[in-house]
Amino acid sequence: MQAMMGIITGTKSEELLKEITQHRCMAAVPFGGRYRLIDFILSNMVNSGVRNVAVTTSHNYRALLDHLGSGKEWGLDRKSEGLVILPSASPSIFRRTLRFDLKDLYANFDYLEKSRQRYVLLSGNNMVCNLNFKKVLEFHKLKGANLTVVYKVENNTYADLSGCTFLEIEDDGRVSSVNNIPNKIDPNNISMEMLVMERVFLMELIRVALASGNWDLSEIIANNISEIMVYAYPFNGYLGKIKSVANYYRHSMELLNPEISSELFSGYGPIYTKTKDGPPTRYSSECNVNNSMVASGCSIDGTVEGSIIFRGVSVGNGTFIKDSIIMQKSTIEDNVILHNVILDKEVIIRKGTVLKGQVGQPIIIGKKNII
Repeated sequence: MQAMMGIITGTKSEELLKEITQHRCMAAVPFGGRYRLIDFILSNMVNSGVRNVAVTTSHNYRALLDHLGSGKEWGLDRKSEGLVILPSASPSIFRRTLRFDLKDLYANFDYLEKSRQRYVLLSGNNMVCNLNFKKVLEFHKLKGANLTVVYKVENNTYADLSGCTFLEIEDDGRVSSVNNIPNKIDPNNISMEMLVMERVFLMELIRVALASGNWDLSEIIANNISEIMVYAYPFNGYLGKIKSVANYYRHSMELLNPEISSELFSGYGPIYTKTKDGPPTRYSSECNVNNSMVASGCSIDGTVEGSIIFRGVSVGNGTFIKDSIIMQKSTIEDNVILHNVILDKEVIIRKGTVLKGQVGQPIIIGKKNII
């Protein structure tokens, strides 16, 4: 789809993920045994034919740059366009409250000016789904919209909806209001923070932001909703909104449902990620693994139930792991019990340790800690 370019923004409420985002930005958060959150939106763009993709950075982006590399895994290592990294306007100032910070795009305005595509797909980095953006662009053209936002109808508790943007939508699909307060009566139309518009229109919005001093695109749209033709495109597939530790844990555990994992990883198109060569996982004759997702390069000698085990994890003899997420290269020694626990990368759990979190409130052990 040469008519559309993609921009993935990096400003998110990363403090909500606590220790998980202490050493990395939201886009680089590990998910599903071998992926990072950015893999989903980036793969969706590439599968939809987008070949010019920019990623804005804010802070703690070293892991993200290491993961993306030249963009080879996504077919974006190209002589022209391909994957482009855009530096933040103020990398030392992390603006946690802005969903789309136009100041970062203003700082890279020449990139927009020089791009050849007529349309822009602007997206956040924390929505896990498998989506065809070709259909979104077709919908946008059909409606003659200034801006099209992808949304999903959800019936969740208020806690799960915190931090979301809510849309009121007319029968013809036009958005009549944008706000941060959910309806008390279900359903709620949740913005997926994926916007399609013409490139020149985005540039005009940046000029409006410059003149007004308000750099939050969501607020600009909300304040001018009667003047801007904003339409909403419905998405009916699986959506994981990663906005807190609780829903990061819940959406991770949902991957153990075969229907969800099949839709997410084998839906409209495959989800690509950084390739890492390594041996297959070794399962001892004494181990017991049930309803779990285990990546390559692991060594399993204990029991693993209902858990997600990332690459290179070692599980000792007599160890029992249940309903937990164990990230890359962590070592769990013998006779350990882990229940409702999230271990970040390269954590060591010493022999005989017992860690039990509550349902929906897992214990989190930060990167490289020894317990």
